[in-house]
Amino acid sequence: DMTIHLGEFLYPDNSAYLAGFNGTDWVVIADTFSGSLPALVDFQEGILVGGNGYIGVGQMQGIAYFDGISWTFPWSFDNFIQKLVWVNNSLYAIGGFTQIDGQSANHLARLEGNNWVGLINDGVLQTGTSSHFFDFIFFEGKYYVCGEFETISGVKDFAEWVDNELVFVPGAPDNPFNAFSDMIVFNEELYLGGQAFDFDQGGRNLIVKYDGETFSSLSPGLSNNMGSLSNSGFVKRLYEINGYLYAAGFFRYAGNVPVYGLARWDGSSWCSLFMDEFDQPSDPPYINPVFASGLFQNKLMLNTIAFDEDGNPDILWLYDGGDLVQECTEPLTISDKTSISFQLFPNPAQTRATIQASERIISFRLYNSMGVVAKSGRPFSERFEMDLGGLAAGIYLVEVQTEKGVGVEKLVVE
Repeated sequence: DMTIHLGEFLYPDNSAYLAGFNGTDWVVIADTFSGSLPALVDFQEGILVGGNGYIGVGQMQGIAYFDGISWTFPWSFDNFIQKLVWVNNSLYAIGGFTQIDGQSANHLARLEGNNWVGLINDGVLQTGTSSHFFDFIFFEGKYYVCGEFETISGVKDFAEWVDNELVFVPGAPDNPFNAFSDMIVFNEELYLGGQAFDFDQGGRNLIVKYDGETFSSLSPGLSNNMGSLSNSGFVKRLYEINGYLYAAGFFRYAGNVPVYGLARWDGSSWCSLFMDEFDQPSDPPYINPVFASGLFQNKLMLNTIAFDEDGNPDILWLYDGGDLVQECTEPLTISDKTSISFQLFPNPAQTRATIQASERIISFRLYNSMGVVAKSGRPFSERFEMDLGGLAAGIYLVEVQTEKGVGVEKLVVE
């Protein structure tokens, strides 16, 4: 019942070590340490950590195991592990490695018995580029991977994993400036944290979500600019605690609300949980990134450099779930969702119908009388012709989302 902080602390004599927190005290688990350890997971009777460097007297090759008494180095990865995660009762390693114990394993591997098995075929990824996988997740019966990568077929940064291949997900953000560092399922949707460049808005969406059919950004977005997207910033980690989604990283605002690297999302609005210590005054304004270093007894432990009321620097903060909310953005109301209008013609229609809006159409969905999505798409234009081929005659609802809101119209198919 302990959380392990994967970083280095300094004794008064400047020697570095690893430590775990049991709720009351810090316990040293390695009295000599150097390097970086971004990954940790429960394993057997202890923990596995991923990274690089020295622990105790041994040099780790990407991974190390601690049984509560001593450290061992059971496998050899040729490069760093970004994340270790249990998915459907199997343990996966994700990172920048290409070999494990001398065998091919391109950035994604699964532990089978006592051996790691590579899960990306040779030749899938572009050669001559630096590829990094950051997370792996199971959502609605499919496996997905995210990071900074490009396949020989042009799939970038987010893909479905199928039979050791990376498959394009229709509608996924596709831009060389994108990168995704974390994924989580929240309210039956897949959230991707990182940065996705939006050319039309001239900045980065730090979180996008995927419902299994279409992608959308959160509104308002997280940013380093008040009220608009910026070209800087990122979301590092996403957590769900007691029905809320927490985002941690490098950003200052949710819309017009100051959030200083940590924000809480309830599905329709952002709330700030910042303390004054998180805002480091400077010119130009700057904040230290907030990294969610883990959960301890269902509490969020933050890793950032901030100053207490006496001006002393602290790097670890524990959010106890209390009422620290300073301010919230306006929630997305029903009236907001149905505030726009659009033209739909001909109506009744037989084989095709045209959608005409006064601003760019981000997405549309066509629902049948049972509420099932019969067709969907992301046209990104003010006018779009919808193919009705294969649809049974009847009454349908057309839901259209633009940059200003969402509208719904009835369509009769003959």
